[in-house]
Amino acid sequence: MTVTENSLDVVGRLAIMDTCNRMALYIDEKRWPELAALMADEIELDYTDVSNRGLERFTRAEYEKHAAALLVNDPITRHLVASHIVEGSGDQARCVSQFQATHTLPNTTGDSSWVLGGQYDRRLVKADGRWLIRSIKVTRRWTTGNWQVVVLGRAQ
Repeated sequence: MTVTENSLDVVGRLAIMDTCNRMALYIDEKRWPELAALMADEIELDYTDVSNRGLERFTRAEYEKHAAALLVNDPITRHLVASHIVEGSGDQARCVSQFQATHTLPNTTGDSSWVLGGQYDRRLVKADGRWLIRSIKVTRRWTTGNWQVVVLGRAQ
């Protein structure tokens, strides 16, 4: 979907930004049911720029199980999300945001942190009066630190 006009009012734009901010918070706090509740009935994830998982599609219920299984042992994370650019009209919207995600886990392989900086490109749909995420594309801009932090966390 290409959003070509921007007829969203301030309330709609703030609701979209709130949904996108909550996504990061719920991942950091491992609040899987609340994370899944932010998603549309079907969700598409494109993390190919960060991992070798490729494009993935899930129902909301499948996504909750996927997130919990993949991220439950993840190291401590803190996502800082800012510079939201929101555009859309009707019940379709796009929110592009810049982020910095810090992953921390004490280990014996080197630095205890791995930091990823990049961009989220999220497409949202309005359903039952709420803005829900239907797709997420992550673009990596830079990384620093020890990638093994993530690998070790997921191996636990």
